[in-house]
Amino acid sequence: MDNKNITRRNFLKILGAGTVASTGMLIGCKTKNEQKIEEEYKQQVEPSKGKMTHRQNPKNKDDVSLLGFGMMRLPTKTVKVNGEDKEEIDQEQVNNIIKAMSMAGLEHHMELAKLAVEETGRGIYEDKITKNM
Repeated sequence: MDNKNITRRNFLKILGAGTVASTGMLIGCKTKNEQKIEEEYKQQVEPSKGKMTHRQNPKNKDDVSLLGFGMMRLPTKTVKVNGEDKEEIDQEQVNNIIKAMSMAGLEHHMELAKLAVEETGRGIYEDKITKNM
């Protein structure tokens, strides 16, 4: 196969085959420490509703909120469905949370633009400011 004239389809086939092969090799490559950390994490209890829950980061033992772990739970409300209580997402509270997050981002758009350019070494500061607005 001529590499200069490779088609998109053939490229994706090669890429897919390479990914499958390397994934298969890496599945069992966890160190004992990584396995221990994973087991400790799995043993932690499910967070309760209605208050901020913290867990200990297994790598550095920091006390981190679940939001810090990327496990934000949406606020819920109880509704009656066919006579039974059911938990449903409280869309009004979700909208308020998203609005507050958006406003916080907007208030710091210049800082965020500077960080993005510094961290990646890509882009133009002024363009990032506009993008973040």
